[in-house]
Amino acid sequence: MGPGKNNLVAPGINVEAVRTHLRNIYEKLHVRTRTEAVLRYLGK
Repeated sequence: MGPGKNNLVAPGINVEAVRTHLRNIYEKLHVRTRTEAVLRYLGK
């Protein structure tokens, strides 16, 4: 993160916590990126 930026997505939510949750979701979907997750959802 650059100067002047904090590690909160919203008050009380840490960026690393969000990354961890996304990584777990991607693992369950058997995808590696957000794009792959969307394509899987759309059935493509």
